[in-house]
Amino acid sequence: ASRYTAAFVHCKMPYGIKAYAVALVTSKFELPLFYVPIRHVNRQKKFGVFTVCICPLRLDYDEGGEFVEMIELNRILGADHFIVYNYNSSSAINSLLNYYEEQGLVDVVSWHLPLQMQANENSFLSDIHYFGQLAAINDCVFRSKGTSRFVVNQDIDEFIIPRKHENWLEMIRSFPPRFNSYMFRSTFFRRDWPDVNESYLLPADAFLAKTYKSFTILKQTREDEIFRKKIRTKYIVNPTCVKVAGIHEVFNYTRGILNCKTYITTRSIALVHHYRYVEEKGDVHKTIDSSIMTYKDKLLHRLQNVWTKLNSVRNITKRTVKD
Repeated sequence: ASRYTAAFVHCKMPYGIKAYAVALVTSKFELPLFYVPIRHVNRQKKFGVFTVCICPLRLDYDEGGEFVEMIELNRILGADHFIVYNYNSSSAINSLLNYYEEQGLVDVVSWHLPLQMQANENSFLSDIHYFGQLAAINDCVFRSKGTSRFVVNQDIDEFIIPRKHENWLEMIRSFPPRFNSYMFRSTFFRRDWPDVNESYLLPADAFLAKTYKSFTILKQTREDEIFRKKIRTKYIVNPTCVKVAGIHEVFNYTRGILNCKTYITTRSIALVHHYRYVEEKGDVHKTIDSSIMTYKDKLLHRLQNVWTKLNSVRNITKRTVKD
């Protein structure tokens, strides 16, 4: 188990005062050992409706194909902006981050942790839970207040896929108006299972999907199990409502703001597609789920366009990152 986790300290500010730094002391008579400067967000800079939070890239992250597909599929679904937390990643990934930063699509936060981290390809030991993921999520939510209407909290191998609507905005507009947070149940699409049967794809599409390693198109077999609410769920939330964000739900909402409560969506409306490798080899019930085919043509076109521009950094994948 990790020795440390994220903590949240809330303090009231006197009216009209703009703080420039923060420090923690045990009493008002104690001098702080150090100050942490406050970086005020430029609220004039607007990012649109949806900002996607991507928590720490780690283990010398080198999955270029996965990263580009994450950006491009989420853009199709409605993402306007991404905040990516980078603990450590390869030079190829850094080139991709630079490419998307230059387009104004991505903000990269260098995620330095003053704690012990021992990592390898298959696992990691650390003094803080999951490379400070909880702190990164809350940092992203607070950065997005006043600049984005909604924050989408999901991992790099997860996608909130509507089942009845074309994109996130259409889906949210169909929900009851008295909510500002939306929870989505999750299921595993197994990346260790065989690729989709060729009968599901035209030869040209199959070639492109394999060339650009589009795991969302190639892996259309999922487990039957749909996890219960608050178990591996992910969410979309209006950041002004959030006091403390969790990994799978909003822990606390801001008081005094109307409609700050959670709408738990049904599996018929949307699911979180979690594309992952699973160590367990037991008897698992499986089903074909081809809902991603709604976005196939747009996605393959975007992947081809991006990798044509980025041929010099086309280090699409070197290894598997297991969680």
